[in-house]
Amino acid sequence: MAAFGQELVGRVLGGRYRLIAPVGAGASATVYGAEDVSLRRSVAVKILHPSLADDPAFIKRFRAEAQAAAALNHPNVMAVYDWGEERGIPYLVLSSLPTARCGRCSNEVDACHRHRRCSSASRPRAVSTTRTAGGSCTAT
Repeated sequence: MAAFGQELVGRVLGGRYRLIAPVGAGASATVYGAEDVSLRRSVAVKILHPSLADDPAFIKRFRAEAQAAAALNHPNVMAVYDWGEERGIPYLVLSSLPTARCGRCSNEVDACHRHRRCSSASRPRAVSTTRTAGGSCTAT
């Protein structure tokens, strides 16, 4: 059995997002540190678990989460760069937060609540950050 999330490492999604390493997983998705090979920048890619990809209602919520997050503009909230689907599995492309901002999840959640753009994963106990080898962090 492959280590957690390793089966997708090296894959390129949408012709431009190379998955480098898994950084976290939740009930609905796995987050990978990745590289945007077109713009040469670090990003995070949130990939919906395949078991949920056949649920139209869940896909609708996943897209709504992306749209809500894209409407936020706060230095401690990951920006949504892109949305796509690879082999029937939806994914989001997000900014990576600098290491200095890791641990400020309460600020991220506060901003989310102030703008009333929270998904169910935006509860403080549901948000965690992971530092990547490149010095950035992702929130899952």
